[in-house]
Amino acid sequence: MTNLIHDFPLNAVTGYVFSRKEVRIDGYETDKSQLTALIEMFSRAAYNVLYKERPAGSSYVMDLTADQRNLMFCIFDTEELITGWYGLKTINYSPMQGRIDHFPFRITLFYVGTLTGYQSWYELQNIEQLTNDWSI
Repeated sequence: MTNLIHDFPLNAVTGYVFSRKEVRIDGYETDKSQLTALIEMFSRAAYNVLYKERPAGSSYVMDLTADQRNLMFCIFDTEELITGWYGLKTINYSPMQGRIDHFPFRITLFYVGTLTGYQSWYELQNIEQLTNDWSI
């Protein structure tokens, strides 16, 4: 299996940190054109994706672009990282001297959610069945 940001495969993921608000993924590409394509994917994300906290509710991620291009479905092959929707935040590229075909990157994503819907006090089991925790 592979790690995908939308339909873009990441060559190698070497580390990650999953916090309450964001996910940081460290990895590297072996092809310069793949790294350039990854940087292009994040070109409009810097100031267009907002993370908002609500004191009385759950936080949410908002994309300010008209085409919602910065909200992507990501698939990860590790059990620790959650497959679901993420908002693109930043990408950092730090070249290493003396390494050929090794282009390290650090990606930061906002976690939005999974394919399963969530509503307070309710659990969605399938599309036809909606149950609550009071057994009413």
